Amino acid sequence: MDCKSIVDNIIKPSMDDFEFGNIIQDCRSIFSRNPTFSIGFVKRKVNEIAHKLTRMTSFFPSLYSFYHTILCIEQLLSNEMK
Repeated sequence: MDCKSIVDNIIKPSMDDFEFGNIIQDCRSIFSRNPTFSIGFVKRKVNEIAHKLTRMTSFFPSLYSFYHTILCIEQLLSNEMK
C-alpha cells in the first residue's frame, strides 16, 4: 500500500475493504470533526522542493524576501516541468 492509496481511501467513503480499515475510519472521523483539516496527496518531487525551502529558511535569522528564484529550487522546478 502506498501513500496515494491511503489518501484515496480516506477521501472516498466507499473504500473500506482493506487491512487498515479501522485506521482509515479513525482518520475520517478526525477530519469530519475538524472541518478546517484537509488531506491530499503530494508527489515526492513537489514535497522535495518544499523541504529544501524549509531547510534554507533556517539560515536566515529574520524575515527574508527572495526576489529571484534560488538556483537549487530553480533546478528542481525545471526538472519537474520536463
